[in-house]
Amino acid sequence: MFKIHSFKKDGNYGGLFKLRLVSFLVALVCAIQASSLGYSQEVNWKWQMQDSAGSVNVVRFSPDGRYLATGGADKTVRLINVQSGEVAKTFNTPTEILALAYAPSGLTLATGGSDSMIRLWRLADRSMMRAFDGHTREIQSLDFSSNGRTLASASLDETVRFWRVMDGETLRVLEGHAEGAGSVRRQSSKWWFGQRNSTLGFP
Repeated sequence: MFKIHSFKKDGNYGGLFKLRLVSFLVALVCAIQASSLGYSQEVNWKWQMQDSAGSVNVVRFSPDGRYLATGGADKTVRLINVQSGEVAKTFNTPTEILALAYAPSGLTLATGGSDSMIRLWRLADRSMMRAFDGHTREIQSLDFSSNGRTLASASLDETVRFWRVMDGETLRVLEGHAEGAGSVRRQSSKWWFGQRNSTLGFP
């Protein structure tokens, strides 16, 4: 069974929860977010990628909840207007997209893919601002710090990396995630990162 572990700096457990409880809390948070955006339990629209090939690998909401970013096997990012279901913007990337993250400002979007590279895009003109090079395998997950100055990435190369967004420099590397680091998220004062047998967090 998967378990959630919360670690403090001294290495002691901050909490231990079984997945069933965490799943309930995640579902509750999603329901609250949907309610705050004015959505009912009914699906107001269904969008199908008729102009693309392959699967949708990842979706992420913009910070204001107005747009849904999607990425997948066709190497294309699509920004979908949540209210209408219309595609507002599209742009192509060099590789299959496996991870997405909006900056807190909502003005930039980070993508990670099968070529082990992370790219930062300016959404206003859909131009690439910079690339982050350091991982050696596929990028599985991305997330920004609350101030937008740090970007975290989890990869199948068994590392979690922290990058300075301003210049793309590596700030820290966490190694030893057996079978690959699958996810990373910032919540309050902690970074949480997941792998096959556990999820770990630190302040």
